[in-house]
Amino acid sequence: MTSLKFIKGKGMGRISDRLQYAVEKNEEAKAKIKDLLEMGRAVLDTPEYNETKMEVLYWQKRVTDLRKIHYGLKKSQKNSVTLGSTVKVKYGALEKDYTIVTSLEADPVNGYISEMSPLGRALLNKKQADTVSVRAPSGEFEYRIMSVS
Repeated sequence: MTSLKFIKGKGMGRISDRLQYAVEKNEEAKAKIKDLLEMGRAVLDTPEYNETKMEVLYWQKRVTDLRKIHYGLKKSQKNSVTLGSTVKVKYGALEKDYTIVTSLEADPVNGYISEMSPLGRALLNKKQADTVSVRAPSGEFEYRIMSVS
């Protein structure tokens, strides 16, 4: 199995955990292909082999995508809002914490907003004390960034 070092901190935990899981599943699928190939050439035309081959391709793509995200988070500017950041924003008298996540992980009711949402896009690359404007069907809203972690 491949040994990788993952960094932690500033929202990295979830991405690192998902990347580690994808690496492990990729290694398992590769081992399964190897076992099937040891059975001989006749196995190359079986549905099990084709399914396992597709599984390997899926996990390889997932590992590649997660590594890109992970690398991007490592390179992100300090104290600016990036994927994985938790941001405390103030709108009027209301303060709320949001964590910026991918669209697959978004759960606005629990404070996880997509980087593709209007608020998520407005917050990206901003810093503490910045003010952002978000245009919505019901009007334009201004949020002040109270903290970034």
